Amino acid sequence: MIDEIVAAEPAIFSTPAESVQTAGLSAGSASKRRASASPWLRYVIALAIVAGIFFRCYHIDRKTYWEDELLGTIHALGYTEAEIVAASPRLRDAGAVQTYFRLPATPGTGTLGVASTVRSLALEDPQHPPLFYVLSHLWAGVFGSSVAAMRALPALFGVVALVAMYGLAFELFASRPIAWLSVALLAISPFQVLYSQEAREYTLWSVMILVSSTLVLRAARTGAARDWLAYAASLILSLYVFPLSALVICGHAVYLVVCGAFGKGRSALWFLGACALATLAFAPWIRIMLASGGLGRGMNGILATKMGLAAVLFACVRDLKSGLFDFGFFTVGPFHSSAINALSIAVAVALLGYAGYALARSGRSKAATFVLLGLTFPALALAAHDVVFGGDLVGQARYLMPALLAAVLALANLFDDKLRAARGLWPATFVCVLLGAVASCVISAEARTWWNKDYERTPQVAAIVNAAQRPLVVSDQASSRALALSFYLRPDVALRLHLRCVQCTAELSAEPDLLAQSGRFSDIFLVGPYGGPGTLPPDQFRVIGIGTFPSEPNPLNMFLSIR
Repeated sequence: MIDEIVAAEPAIFSTPAESVQTAGLSAGSASKRRASASPWLRYVIALAIVAGIFFRCYHIDRKTYWEDELLGTIHALGYTEAEIVAASPRLRDAGAVQTYFRLPATPGTGTLGVASTVRSLALEDPQHPPLFYVLSHLWAGVFGSSVAAMRALPALFGVVALVAMYGLAFELFASRPIAWLSVALLAISPFQVLYSQEAREYTLWSVMILVSSTLVLRAARTGAARDWLAYAASLILSLYVFPLSALVICGHAVYLVVCGAFGKGRSALWFLGACALATLAFAPWIRIMLASGGLGRGMNGILATKMGLAAVLFACVRDLKSGLFDFGFFTVGPFHSSAINALSIAVAVALLGYAGYALARSGRSKAATFVLLGLTFPALALAAHDVVFGGDLVGQARYLMPALLAAVLALANLFDDKLRAARGLWPATFVCVLLGAVASCVISAEARTWWNKDYERTPQVAAIVNAAQRPLVVSDQASSRALALSFYLRPDVALRLHLRCVQCTAELSAEPDLLAQSGRFSDIFLVGPYGGPGTLPPDQFRVIGIGTFPSEPNPLNMFLSIR
């Protein structure tokens, strides 16, 4: 890839006068020619892209396959949590639970189809529309449902996002150097690498944000019916990937209004028609979301949180920082990561703030409006909701994906301007940003868990259980904890379960005595507190902590103690 990019220098890194219509620039700014990029910059960009692709694949199965990924896998494969909960008293060992983490091996044994995937999401988790999970189901049918296989699909979409970013950046700026800088910054972004190794839909959502944004800009520029129809199709797909695409569409509308595009030809009618078509196509799933109690159960914890303005702002800048630097949580002797993370937040805020200012003053009025207003609108709307109505929507970093993509575009524009002028310390600043991102990716790649998994450390707990001579695991708690632990247990580890639903409303009969005949086991592990009938044998049971971020460290805590 390095040789291909370098060899393409005349087409990629030289800057002829660009199309005024494509970039939405003034004639004066569009006619400016700049010197070709320095050879070192071409190599650095190429290396950053190669490194980003590498990190998306490296140690893809190393981090904990945590609860949200497991529940998503269960739904993708077509099972429901309710059926697992109902069957839990009959699941006598970890191997019996693990059958729900893979498709039936042979035809004619109740093989589940994609209809089962759609049904399970509709019943229990409608906040996640089915497109990605249907694709995951089909993917698992070909490649299996191992951790590496299930994460390979989002990693693939993470690479596709690089192509989509080039398309959007070139449509916005009509500049190949800016487009390649955007690709490089997106490739090495710790946030993007992290979610490229998460078996959920967020890298596909990033692709659809970029594609739909490119298409709306092109449709507004050309006014061609085929472009508006392509935009409408992209909106339908976006909504079936993630419902917050509705806020992205609102951002597109804000851009078109502010830039006066609605006053040109029939743009307003075409845009409204595209939105109407997308709404009509998504209406069946809207009805499912409104009718299902799963949406409320899934969002209850997020919406129940109360945050002040300062907390909302801090959450936003912390999440945006992860697009550039993400060193995670660590301690080295007496030194804590808080100081380093605080410094990285300050640097990221200063750099992103200046990038936004530079773009606003660049003369690229339409590009600035789209990046600084259109793509950031979803984050602004979520922040406003949290301040006015309460909630922790901005604390869910993945919800800020459009703003993180906007940050990449603003930085690419800034570095393109500064590096070509070779002003002051900007070359060193650019290299330091890339090195900080690479260092973040290296640290994260070697870690067993990370913040997007609530620092879940289930494999370490499972290793302790597996090492016991004759272990028994007992749980009458929420199913997600027991399922996550069972995933990493030896198949022959004995279980006694009476699980409760996280995303469903299934109810079980009176709880049996899960400790009956437990005396024949060498170690009894209780997943959380045990509230059922039976007497606990003295000096024989050990409690597995299931609380998030416990205050006291313990080898059997399923989550890291960081407070």
